Amino acid sequence: MKKRIAIFLCLLGAAVVGRVLSAVIVYPNRWVFITSGLQTAKDVEDIREIARVGSEHGLNGMVLSVGLDRMDLQTAAYFGRLEQVKQIAEQYSLEVIPQIFSAGYGGSIIAYNRNLAEGLPVKDALFVVRNGVAWLEPDPAPKIINGGFEDYSGNQARGYSFHDRPGEVSFIDKENFHSGAVSLGFRNFENFQYGHARVMQEVPVRPFRCYRVTVWVKTQGLKGDLKIQILSTTGRAMAPLSFSAPATSDWRKLTAGVNTSGEEKIRLDEPIRPVAGLWGPGVTKGAETRRAPAANFAGPVRS
Repeated sequence: MKKRIAIFLCLLGAAVVGRVLSAVIVYPNRWVFITSGLQTAKDVEDIREIARVGSEHGLNGMVLSVGLDRMDLQTAAYFGRLEQVKQIAEQYSLEVIPQIFSAGYGGSIIAYNRNLAEGLPVKDALFVVRNGVAWLEPDPAPKIINGGFEDYSGNQARGYSFHDRPGEVSFIDKENFHSGAVSLGFRNFENFQYGHARVMQEVPVRPFRCYRVTVWVKTQGLKGDLKIQILSTTGRAMAPLSFSAPATSDWRKLTAGVNTSGEEKIRLDEPIRPVAGLWGPGVTKGAETRRAPAANFAGPVRS
């Protein structure tokens, strides 16, 4: 009798579990989040594809983040694309949940007035009073060693922690230069794994100061972006910037800004990271050193 009761309870438990598992929970709000600038017709088509796929999988709404908190700054073409998105939502029976008053990175606030962005802290800056007016007394510029690559041995520029593969990827170029008599050129980097073309130096700075880093670059047959990376000594990215460069161009100045926060040293790292198969002829880069308050670093160029 006990055995039969035990079997019955086991079967009853299995039936209850099976009934629970077979119950389908239908969530009333099945939304997809869509963010776009709605700047081109392609943006609309991307949203159309998301709406189609979402509808086929049972979604019933789209949360739409398309710059609705700066509508009075938008163009007539933008509103035309917005109307198309509305029609797409109706076609696929998707409710539109507009995202307005976006916090995020404050892009819309800055679109109205860039001066509304919060400033980065500068501490213990020196002001000198002259004729009743306090004037900022800039700190001496950080010393960048061999900013123009003029001090070298063979293809090795002195003063840098490294530059990639001297004599194979990086070269002292005596024919292409912006100032002085040489530049640091990069060629053949697409032939090596990862395709690195970089130069790096560690620079002493004062904490909670704002600096500028300036690089002069010349390109030839370049495909891709140039980067200026300003890192802490622990590797924290403090100002990772990418610059779109013409495939071939004469010397042009790139400038990056950084607030050092609590750091007393920063690493200036200028990389070129090519994509296999996209590279043409070699690269040449040059540099120029300038006066305070900017820390001007002439790093590598690639092309």
